[in-house]
Amino acid sequence: MTMQSDLYSALGTFSGLSALVGARIYPDVADQEAITPRVVWQEVSNVPQNGLDGHNNLDNYRIQVTSWAVSGTLARSVDAQVRLAMAAATAFTSLCVDNRSLGFEPDTKLHGVQSDFSIWWRTP
Repeated sequence: MTMQSDLYSALGTFSGLSALVGARIYPDVADQEAITPRVVWQEVSNVPQNGLDGHNNLDNYRIQVTSWAVSGTLARSVDAQVRLAMAAATAFTSLCVDNRSLGFEPDTKLHGVQSDFSIWWRTP
């Protein structure tokens, strides 16, 4: 397993989120024509950590997850489910470190809400 596959699994199998976006969860970027609502996530950074137990198998990722929808209300609802999915994840531990509305994107005519997470993931 990789952190990326564990992240996709955590988001994709959370019932509240999948009820809103189905399988429309994309790494890095989604085509402008992709159906909404949708979720796009990016890996901002990864800092390998040295464990106090002497093992070097713990990584700290910074992940940004953006929820896109045709209305701000729906984008906020999707984002709320993203945050619940991340909190319920069992493959890693996460903390939401920032949450903000991106407002309206005139080129796509979509509303966006972004949450940033610090994820602690133990490498196999």
